[in-house]
Amino acid sequence: MPREGRHKVTSRCIDKRYENMLHAFELGMLSEDDRLEFQVHLLNCRHCFERANNLEAVAELMRSDSEIQEVPRQIIRQQKELRVKTSKSEGSLLRPKLWPSVVPASLVVVIAIIILIVKPWHFEIRPTQEAVAAENRLAVMTFENLATPGDPQNLGAITSNLLIADLSESAYLQVVSSQRLYDIVRQLGKKDDQIIDREIAARTAARAGAKWMLTGSILGVEPQLVLTAQIVEVSSGNLLASQRIVGEQKEDVFSVVDRLTVNVKEALSLPSASRQEPDRRVADVTTHSAPAYRYYLEGVVNYQRYFGIEAASSFRKALEIDSNIAMAYYYLSYLGDAGAIERAVVLADRATAREKHYILSREACLVGDYDHAIVELRLALERYPDDKEAYYLIGVCYTGKLDFENAIQYCKRAVEIDPLYKVAYNQMAYAYDWKGNLDSSLQVIDMYISLAPDEPNPYDSRGDILTRNGKLPEAAQSYLQALQVRPNFCASLYKLGKNYVMLDSLAAADSCFRALVSCDDPTWRLIGRLALAYSPMRLGQFDEALRLLDEGLTAAKKQSGDLALPSFNFLKAVAFEEKKNLRLALDEIEASIRVNNRNSRDDKTFNRHLLVHLLAQSGDIRSAERVAADLRDNLVSVRDTLRYAFAIASIELAKGNLGKAITDFERAAEDTVIPYTIANCMLAEAYMKAGRWADVVATLEEVLTKDFTDTRVYYGARTARAHYLMGVAHEELGHAGLATQQYQLFLDLWKHADPGITEIDDARTRLARLRSGA
Repeated sequence: MPREGRHKVTSRCIDKRYENMLHAFELGMLSEDDRLEFQVHLLNCRHCFERANNLEAVAELMRSDSEIQEVPRQIIRQQKELRVKTSKSEGSLLRPKLWPSVVPASLVVVIAIIILIVKPWHFEIRPTQEAVAAENRLAVMTFENLATPGDPQNLGAITSNLLIADLSESAYLQVVSSQRLYDIVRQLGKKDDQIIDREIAARTAARAGAKWMLTGSILGVEPQLVLTAQIVEVSSGNLLASQRIVGEQKEDVFSVVDRLTVNVKEALSLPSASRQEPDRRVADVTTHSAPAYRYYLEGVVNYQRYFGIEAASSFRKALEIDSNIAMAYYYLSYLGDAGAIERAVVLADRATAREKHYILSREACLVGDYDHAIVELRLALERYPDDKEAYYLIGVCYTGKLDFENAIQYCKRAVEIDPLYKVAYNQMAYAYDWKGNLDSSLQVIDMYISLAPDEPNPYDSRGDILTRNGKLPEAAQSYLQALQVRPNFCASLYKLGKNYVMLDSLAAADSCFRALVSCDDPTWRLIGRLALAYSPMRLGQFDEALRLLDEGLTAAKKQSGDLALPSFNFLKAVAFEEKKNLRLALDEIEASIRVNNRNSRDDKTFNRHLLVHLLAQSGDIRSAERVAADLRDNLVSVRDTLRYAFAIASIELAKGNLGKAITDFERAAEDTVIPYTIANCMLAEAYMKAGRWADVVATLEEVLTKDFTDTRVYYGARTARAHYLMGVAHEELGHAGLATQQYQLFLDLWKHADPGITEIDDARTRLARLRSGA
C-alpha cells in the first residue's frame, strides 16, 4: 500500500455509536470503562482520532478550569433529572451500556459558546489576588557587593535571587524573575548584568513592566552582613523607601533576607490581607547553605548554555552540601537522571510556588501526560505572565503531543518576550522540521547559530535536522563543527558515530564510540559502551554484540548501579530475538523494564509493546493479551496509542489473523516524526505473508530512506535484512535486476555474520539462480 494512503483521514466515523462520545472523552466526562472503550475505538477510527486532536485546545481549557467545568456538569445533572422524571412517567426500556449519560452535540455547542464568552483565548479572568499582584509588579536588581570587590562568592546574585524567591511567595505581589531581568539587560546591550548603573536599571525595570524597582548593596560581610536597599517608583523615579539591615554576628544571608522581605512588603503598602499570608523562611524554599545555593545558581547558568557535564557537576556539588534542594533534582532529571524527579516531587513543598508547578509539570512529561504538564505550566504563567521558560516548556509539551503548530506558536511567544532566547529557537527549529518545513527549520537554526556561534549546540541541532532528512554527510560536517567548538560535547560525538553506522563507515563509528567510553561524563561513557554493539548488530554478528553488551553491563555495575541503562537489556533482547532464542529475549526485555522502573518512576508503558511482541511470538497468547490490556489501560500519549497498536498487531499475527495484523501494523507505523523501524519491518513481513510484494518494497524503502533515528541503529540487523526481503519481493514481481542488486547488498553486509543464519543461505541460492538465468 502506498504510504500516503495510510495517512488519509476518513470522512466519517466507522461506528456511529461512538461519534457522540468524542466530546465527553475530550472533556474528561466519561466513566473509566467508557474511556477505555473509546480509546480502543480511536485506534481504528482515523476520523475520530483526527477530531480528537483538533478539539484538544478547547478540551484542555475545559479540563483545567473548574469554573467552566461546572457549567456542563449542571446541564448534565439537569438532563439526568429530566430523564428520571421521563422514565418514571413513560416507563423505560433498557438502553445499551455504551455511555448512558452521553452528552449531545447541542450541549457541546453551548459549552463552546460559554468558553468563547467567558474565557476567550486572549483573555483571562483572574482571582482578585492575582489582579492585585499584576498591578503590584516589582523588579529586584542584582545587589552590588561593595564589601568584597569582584564578589568571588557571588553574594550579590545570591542575595537578589533569594529576595526574588522570598517575595514571590506573596499572592499580592508579582516579582520579575532574575532570568527576565537578565534578558532585558542583554537586549539593552550590557553583557554583564551585575555591573549596571541606575539608568540601565531603571530602563530594565520599565521594560519589564514593573511598578517598582528594588536596588541594593552589600556593605559588610564579616563579622556581620550589612545590606542596604532602595525602592524606587519606576514611572517617576521617586525614592519611596530606603532600608538598611544589619545582621547579628554570624547571622546568615537567608535570615537577613527574610527580615528585608518583611520590610519591603510593608514599604510597598500592599493590601492588609497580605499580612495574613504565611511567611515561610526563604531557606525553606531554597536551601540553608549559601555555598550550596552558589553551586545551584552556577548549575542553572551551565544548564542554560547546554553544558550538561558542568551543570550536573554543579548541581551534585550543591546536593552534597544540602541534599534537599528540590530544583537541583529537577534539573538533573533533564541531565541523564530521569529518576531525580522523584526526589524533586518529594521535596516540592520546599520549592517556591512557581518551581513547584515546574516540578509537577516535569513529572507529568516523563510519563507522557503532556496535558497535565501544560496545565501546571499555565498555572505558573498566571503568576508570571512573562515567564518565557513556561511558554517554551509548553511548546515542548505540544511537541510531545505531535501538535507542532502549537509548539511553534508557544516558542514564538517565548521569543517575543526574549528575542535572544536560544533554547526557544532550538525547539522551534525542530518543530518546523517535524511539521515537514525543512526550509523554515534551517532558517531558525541559522538564527540560533548567529546568537551563539561559539556554542556547540546550534551546530548539533542543525546536524540532527539534516540527519532526519537523510542528509547524512552534511549532518556529519555539522556535528564536526560542534566538536570543533567544544571537543568534549558528547552528544555530537555520539550522533556523529551513529551517522557513520548508517553510512556503513563502521570503523569511523567505532572510533567515535570508543572516544565516548573514555570521556568524563559517566552516563555518556555507558552510552558509548552501548553504541559499540551497533556495528556488530548491523553486520549480523550477534554473539559479538552480546559480548560487548555484557561488558557494558559489568562496567555499569562497577561504575554505579544508579547509572544502569535499560537500553543494554533492550539491545540484548533484540540480539537474542535475532538468534531465535525467544526465552532469553523475554528475560532481557523484562529486565529492561525493571531497570527503567528502578531508575525512574513506575512507567506502565515502557517497552510493554515489545514484551507483548515477544510473548506472542513465543506462543504465550494469554500472557501477551494480559500485558496488552494493561498497556491499553495506561495509555497517555499519542505514541503510547501507536505502541499499543503494534502490540495488538503482534498478537493478531501470532493468531494467524493476517488482515487484522496488517491493519494494526499500518497504524503502528504511522509515527512519521520518529519513524518506527520495527513496526515497519513487521508490517513488511506481514505483507510478505499476504503476497503483497509491491507493498513490501514500498514499506522497506521508506525504512531505508526516511528513518535515520536511534531506532534504525538499534535495529541495524532488521535494516540489513531489509535488503534480503526486498530482493525476494522484487524477484516475485519479476524484477530480476533489482532483486540481484538487493541480494548482493545483503550478502556484502553479512559476509562475516554468525553461522547458521538461514536468510544468508537462501540469498546465495536465489542470487546464483538469478545470475545463471535459471
